[in-house]
Amino acid sequence: MERYGTYLISYDKILNGIEISRVMCVPFILIVYLIKDGVVIGIELGDEYGVAVPMEIKETRTQKSIDGGEAIRRNAYIDIEKFHIL
Repeated sequence: MERYGTYLISYDKILNGIEISRVMCVPFILIVYLIKDGVVIGIELGDEYGVAVPMEIKETRTQKSIDGGEAIRRNAYIDIEKFHIL
């Protein structure tokens, strides 16, 4: 996070969280504990209407499983300046 100024999270996790927030009519809030700094940060990623934070989505090649192979995953990069210290 310090090096790139963004928080990386699987885009599928965001889509799943947004879907749950739609069904429950509640905001989707991401909370992250930064062990090294002993700080908790958070951001409201969206609500029942969809994603509320700008983010960059990139496809990344990665190992498919412990046995090898290759998979392509979509990752979201969220600007850490958008997070709030909790």
